[in-house]
Amino acid sequence: MMRLRWLVLFALSVVLPPGVVLAAYPGVNGKLLYIDRSGDPGVDLVVVDNDGRNATVLNGGLYQEITRASWSPDGSRIAFTGYPVGSPQQEGRLYVTDQAGGSIQEIDIAPARNAELPTWSPDGTRIAFSGLDDDSGGSEHAIFAIDLDGTGLVRISPPSEDFFYFSLAWSPRGDTLLFAGLSNPPCVQPPCSGSDADAEIYLLGVGTGVITRLTTNTVLEETASWSPDGGRIVFDRITQTDPSCRIIVMDLTTGQETDVSQNQSPKRCFSKPAWSPDGSLIAYVTSTTVNNTAMRVFLEGATGNGKKQVTDGPLDFWPDWQPLQP
Repeated sequence: MMRLRWLVLFALSVVLPPGVVLAAYPGVNGKLLYIDRSGDPGVDLVVVDNDGRNATVLNGGLYQEITRASWSPDGSRIAFTGYPVGSPQQEGRLYVTDQAGGSIQEIDIAPARNAELPTWSPDGTRIAFSGLDDDSGGSEHAIFAIDLDGTGLVRISPPSEDFFYFSLAWSPRGDTLLFAGLSNPPCVQPPCSGSDADAEIYLLGVGTGVITRLTTNTVLEETASWSPDGGRIVFDRITQTDPSCRIIVMDLTTGQETDVSQNQSPKRCFSKPAWSPDGSLIAYVTSTTVNNTAMRVFLEGATGNGKKQVTDGPLDFWPDWQPLQP
């Protein structure tokens, strides 16, 4: 069996000169992609205009599970992870499809397995994802990157670190991965701090393996996304007792946090944010019912102004923006 080594590769970082970004970072806002979990028996990928019109189901219930999906930087393809209906081995596989869902390619990720959270490098040549490392006996969670033809698989996260990963996003400059994760095993009693029992936000150097922790608290932070210029991030902050989950923007230079959901309903859970390619909007998921059971995709201004419903639910999750060239 091929053995997977942890490599520190400068070339893997796709580092760009200062002030230069690739593809559509920033770009023009295209369609929205989201996961519809209301199907029976399958889960659907849906593409919709960002004004809520012309919704198109890409896979028609072919997949029992789809854990996450993301647009390529040029807006022509979609990477997603999941497994087909009736699959005897219910572990995540990595797929790439065109924006119409007409051609689906599975990428062989062995010896990694159970792929989740696909995210594209900014030049569109590689996909990073979380999975299990068979070289560690299949018990260690890790972040990997692979070429689109299934070659060049490397582990990016260092062997000394093991997290349960909740979200993953490649930076516009290509040198950093942003992730929400829970340390494994979680630290749940003294002398561990209470913040170690919940998922936090981290940066991972693609070429160095260096992990930098950005948040320290006792609440769950599950989904994080980059601003188009890479200077800020947006993430959700979910408490276990208060239904008022919030959306937070953090300036990476100053560390200052801004609650951009503060002007919205105080008893709604706002989660799973995604920053638009032009930087003006944030897509997110919230409920139109008091008990947070009907989940739909909404848009609001990146500074917290305005609110617009895009999807009708009832179980719509994890929006992602199609970037288009200016």
